[in-house]
Amino acid sequence: MMTEFLFITANVGSIFQDSKLLLESWIAEFVKTVDRLKPKFIALHCQEFGGKDFRKTSTNVDDFVRTLISSNEMIDFEIIRIFLDENYSFDDKYTALGSFYFIHKTQHAFIWNFDVNEFVSATGREIHSGCIENVPVKFKRKFPECKWSRKGFMKTRWMINEFIFDTINVHLFHDESNFVSISDFPSIYAKNRRKAFEYLLDSIGPKDFNDIPIFIFGDFNFRLDTKAVVQRLTINSRLSQKKTKNGDLSRLLYRNDVNDDRLLSIEKKQFIYSDQNFFTDPNNLDWLMKQDKELNHFQEKLWEFDRHFLPSYPFEEDIDKIASSSSTMLANSYMKTRCPAWCDRVIMNNTAKHLLTKNENQRTKIQYDMMGKNSPMGDHKPVYLYFECCTKPTTDKNSTICSVYDDHIHRNKEKRETNTSYLVPKAINLDINNNDDDDSSKMMYKTTCNSSLIAKRSVSATDATRKTTSTTTTTTTIKKFFYYHYVVDAKKQQRKDYSATVKSTLNSNVRVIVMKETVI
Repeated sequence: MMTEFLFITANVGSIFQDSKLLLESWIAEFVKTVDRLKPKFIALHCQEFGGKDFRKTSTNVDDFVRTLISSNEMIDFEIIRIFLDENYSFDDKYTALGSFYFIHKTQHAFIWNFDVNEFVSATGREIHSGCIENVPVKFKRKFPECKWSRKGFMKTRWMINEFIFDTINVHLFHDESNFVSISDFPSIYAKNRRKAFEYLLDSIGPKDFNDIPIFIFGDFNFRLDTKAVVQRLTINSRLSQKKTKNGDLSRLLYRNDVNDDRLLSIEKKQFIYSDQNFFTDPNNLDWLMKQDKELNHFQEKLWEFDRHFLPSYPFEEDIDKIASSSSTMLANSYMKTRCPAWCDRVIMNNTAKHLLTKNENQRTKIQYDMMGKNSPMGDHKPVYLYFECCTKPTTDKNSTICSVYDDHIHRNKEKRETNTSYLVPKAINLDINNNDDDDSSKMMYKTTCNSSLIAKRSVSATDATRKTTSTTTTTTTIKKFFYYHYVVDAKKQQRKDYSATVKSTLNSNVRVIVMKETVI
């Protein structure tokens, strides 16, 4: 059985800001890609989820999730798992990562429970948001180097039919100052990224890393050798510097030796080259890729398909400016803030590489590209990998399909199909056609107490994805699904024992998202 996979990474920080036009454009390109490729498993890894200030943009976040799930193109994805790290009050835990997984109704899905080290059946639609530290079907860490920064990773393990693989959502450290970036390579920022990435890889463990196909996709923030780029752009030029009253460097200005024209101006967060088309010219693409060196340090462990798309960052994000332009070129032009780079990537270990490249027919169907090339998508354009993979059992003892944990899979198959308990504080099943003002009649709670958490047994696919409530006054039905929002007791925020502080609540801390779909 061949299954089509679509892995997407997207830094969505800028789409949640003031205007909803950018959010709408982003979702339109997403569903267009899904409709064109028709995958059966979608993994969407988002970074900076909720924007720069989540407190001000939570409404847009709800709109994003609601619109994404209720799109016509997503109707047949009856299994959904969404993990949103929104606990911004805990600096030492908060990563602003959002991981979305959509599984088609034709697939059998199991997700790994990291607490009990076994697969559990994945059915229905579930959203986990807020403080998700104790959700056992994901593994999340923040990089220890800079606790003030929202950088980290989140891992899930899946079995689709009989194919086991890991997906890891990652966000590495960015470049703060252009002056530091151009001073040397690798810069101090690149060294910090390398250290954090090594921390991630070490967390996997050598056995899993060698045996299981692992796909790591996110915002790596990899930058070009900016020092070499500046040298190339400023041949036959002279340099002048501008400093502040305190003697700090504020601007580097390169002028043409011949006609004194300005070639390149660099400030801490400004990078203006006289010919911005240099970075979009196909003739320069190969040379620019040679300056993309940060992943070379891991080339024996990790692999990436050839890139034939432009650097994914930093594209124009001013939606008003783009909307007022009569040309699509502005949506495909770079902001004058940073040297363009391939920050957003989909990479994999050698086990996954072997799986995807061993068959010639399989290789011809692989697509590694950028989404929304001519549409406004924010400062980061999403990058995706599409491929087909055999997910049925095989007798090939060297295959990664069903050979990893093979004994465990078959020995615990019956147990895995029935054990679907997750430790979660709350299950919300809201019918908005019920106009009763009593909140308790609008929410159905599963409240079997287990330790300090509320335990809930996952509902069946019939209850979670097919059960609808109709009304005689409208032409829509409300599809019921579960939304879990985890809230930490404010009086215990300083405690490190999260299992003791996570609790359910019946007040406005719970955001309820309602999906609508047209009746056919």
